Amino acid sequence: MDHQTNAYLEFKRGSGLSSTAKLTLKLNLPATLTGAAASVLVYNKSGTISPFTLGITSAGDGVFKVPFGSTVAKVDVILTNASTRYTNCYPAHNPTPYACNGGTPRDDGMAYKLTAHV
Repeated sequence: MDHQTNAYLEFKRGSGLSSTAKLTLKLNLPATLTGAAASVLVYNKSGTISPFTLGITSAGDGVFKVPFGSTVAKVDVILTNASTRYTNCYPAHNPTPYACNGGTPRDDGMAYKLTAHV
């Protein structure tokens, strides 16, 4: 994923699952110092939405169980590359008040991996 981007993955609940089912998410993201983050939205059949921020380790890893029982319609997992790290920002000949002027993003093209199962 490139810097300042998100990836959305949607998991819809099928039939035949336990009424108390959990969706297990295994994350293998870049280190958090690169801006890696993950969150979840649980969409309930009642129309309510429950947001969760996944507390990954500083290395970018984590295993989480989120509700996927009979009251859940779907789960969206959002992977985020919130990196603001650049090289060669603010060249002396053309300073700017913006995030970076003429610099190169340091954390583009990094692999964000997710494994999910019920």
